[in-house]
Amino acid sequence: MNPFKNFETRQVLDETCEVHGCKLWLTKVPIKGRLEELKQCPECTKSAINFFESKLNSQSKVNSKLANTYAVFDRDSLVSDKLKEKSLDNYKIKDEIDQHALNFAKRMEQFYRLGRTGNAIVTGPSGVGKSHLTYGLAKWMNEQFKAYENPKSVLFVSLITLFTKIKESFNSDNSYSQAEMVELLSKVDYLFLDDLGKESRKADTRNNEWAHQILYEILDNRSNTIINTNLTSKEIKTLYADDYGNGALSSRILEGVTGNSFVYPQEMEDRRY
Repeated sequence: MNPFKNFETRQVLDETCEVHGCKLWLTKVPIKGRLEELKQCPECTKSAINFFESKLNSQSKVNSKLANTYAVFDRDSLVSDKLKEKSLDNYKIKDEIDQHALNFAKRMEQFYRLGRTGNAIVTGPSGVGKSHLTYGLAKWMNEQFKAYENPKSVLFVSLITLFTKIKESFNSDNSYSQAEMVELLSKVDYLFLDDLGKESRKADTRNNEWAHQILYEILDNRSNTIINTNLTSKEIKTLYADDYGNGALSSRILEGVTGNSFVYPQEMEDRRY
């Protein structure tokens, strides 16, 4: 079927276009199953087509950019369904320390939005809201960058889930191979690591060296990593001062965190129960 058949049978009228001065065409165009006569300026029609194509191309570029930036958060984050419901909006303020924590998150959003670099770390005992706070910050940063028409790739990753999926890839192709994950986590603009330290096992030197090597490969190739952990800075230096790098990994973890850290008091009770 020839889509231009109606234009081939056009009738050139004596009327002219007020914009281009060329003669109008009278064509029959199918509208709701019937052929209707329509007067058209060929130049106006061409301009409209060019404008539409330009708009489609522009939107395609935007969508492509968002696919590699804004969409990364929902598409590639490794996070539990329960945590996905969390945000800074539903972070509960029960006492002064919670308000300080929320203020810290808002300050870090501004810090990164202004283009500054450096890691950040949130430490404290289990169950006080570290994952909620940092996931809420990640979600908010992702939305803010888009709102300011400067979308960035923001990724939130549970380290326990990450290493579980990498191990599963040894037996089947699950798109979470070690090489693929190191590549992804190294290149995103802002990486959030959830529960640092949980990937390491007591007295399992072989597993720890493997996991620590992967962490080193990721952190050695990036800045702007936001971490939450139960570990103190002293415990981080002890745990990650293994034979691989002789402490180089702990220095990568703590790189740039001066002024970008928040500590929940050790005496805080677990709020999950």
